[in-house]
Amino acid sequence: MDKDDIKQLIKICAKGVPVADLGLDSLDFISNSIQKRRLSRIKKFLRYLNFQFERLTPQQIDNFSKLIHTSECEEVLSEYAESAMSTSCDLAIASTAILYAENSDNCLLSVDEEKIFPFGLHKIDRQLLDLFLAFMQMPKDLKRHCFADDESLFCERLAVNPLTSDYFQHKGFDLESCFILSDDLIRRRFLAKDPRSMPRAMGSSAHWEIAVGSTSISKKFSDIVKRATDLLELARERRLIE
Repeated sequence: MDKDDIKQLIKICAKGVPVADLGLDSLDFISNSIQKRRLSRIKKFLRYLNFQFERLTPQQIDNFSKLIHTSECEEVLSEYAESAMSTSCDLAIASTAILYAENSDNCLLSVDEEKIFPFGLHKIDRQLLDLFLAFMQMPKDLKRHCFADDESLFCERLAVNPLTSDYFQHKGFDLESCFILSDDLIRRRFLAKDPRSMPRAMGSSAHWEIAVGSTSISKKFSDIVKRATDLLELARERRLIE
C-alpha cells in the first residue's frame, strides 16, 4: 500500500460512512488494498522458501520432492501460507518457510508439534518473537530446572525478577512488557505456565517475579526462529530483501 492508497483509506474512514453506503470504487479500493497486502506477504514467504531450498542437502531436497505433490503436503502448505499472510513480521514468515522446506520427514517437529507452530505464529509481531528468544537465550546461571526426575517432563523455569531484570532491560524489555507479552507466548504454546504454579507477580518491589516454563517444544521452536534470524541476515547480505 503506497502513500496515495493510505491517504485515500484515511479519507474514507474519516467520513464514518457505513460500508453499505460506499460506492463501488471505494469498495474496490478496500478490497484491492487487502489483496495487495496478502499478496506481498505470500511473495515474501515464497522468496524465503526459495532461498532456503538453495541451502538444503540433496537428501532433504529428495525427501521434499517425494511429498510436495501429496494432499497432506498441500494442506500443510495452505496452513503455512495462511499463517504467513496473517503477519507483517518477516521473522515469522521466514520461520514458516524454514519449517515447510525442511520438515517433510518430521525431522524438526513431530506431526502434532507442526500443527502448533503455524498457530503460534498467526498475527504475531517482531516484539513478541524477540521476547521469546530473550527468554530462551537466558544465561544458564539465571535458569532453574524443574521436573528433572522425569526427562519427558523436563522443564526450565525462566523468571523475570530483580536478579534477571538487567538482562531483559538490555534486550529492550521492561517489566510491564514482560508481564503482558509472556501471557501471549503461553497462549501461543511457545512457552509453558510457571512450572511452580506461583503467582505471576508477587511480593514487594524488591521481591517481584514473573515466571514461565521452557519445554522441549519451546527449544525446538526457538531453534527454528533463531535460524530464521540468520536466514534474514543472509538474505539482506545478498540483497534479496531490504
